[in-house]
Amino acid sequence: MRIVAGEFRGRVLRAPKGDATRPTTDRVREALFSSLCSAMGPTLGAGRGLDAFAGTGALGLESLSRGLERVTFVDNDRAALAALRTNIDSLGVGPRSVVVGGDVGSLAMRGRLPGAPFSLLLLDPPYRLASSEVARLVSALGARDLLEDGAVIVYEHACGIEVAWPKEVTDITRRQYGSTEIDIVRYVREAGSS
Repeated sequence: MRIVAGEFRGRVLRAPKGDATRPTTDRVREALFSSLCSAMGPTLGAGRGLDAFAGTGALGLESLSRGLERVTFVDNDRAALAALRTNIDSLGVGPRSVVVGGDVGSLAMRGRLPGAPFSLLLLDPPYRLASSEVARLVSALGARDLLEDGAVIVYEHACGIEVAWPKEVTDITRRQYGSTEIDIVRYVREAGSS
């Protein structure tokens, strides 16, 4: 697994042993970030991101490589966090990274996520996590002003999963890559009011 493009293009990322972590493939990341750069600009708006189920940090690190200013990485698996910290150190992006161990849903409910508000939310949870939990997380982040108005949200999931997005989510685009689907949406506070 490697960084696909940007400042750290070609750099290898470490993954923990076993199958507890399911990193996004290089091919899917390349297609995803092509779409994101089209939506946000070549430097992803130079904003701040939240890699909510970080695992190895592949999505957040790819974002940093492509110009995102800062990323907060959250995961609750010790082996994944160890690999993530190794990847951050090897790329030298410690000053642009915050690593938080714990359950992202609980942290969001308490409004305790450093680096907020976020312009980019990266969601690559374990496939066993219900899409309703993902929607609940987005609602909690929005309700506690942890998402910027107009934030882009990426949700990677197994094919065929439907999401009952909160009313603030608009511009839903879905792309399929083999057995993986990715939703790219926007969080707009005013979208739900009328």
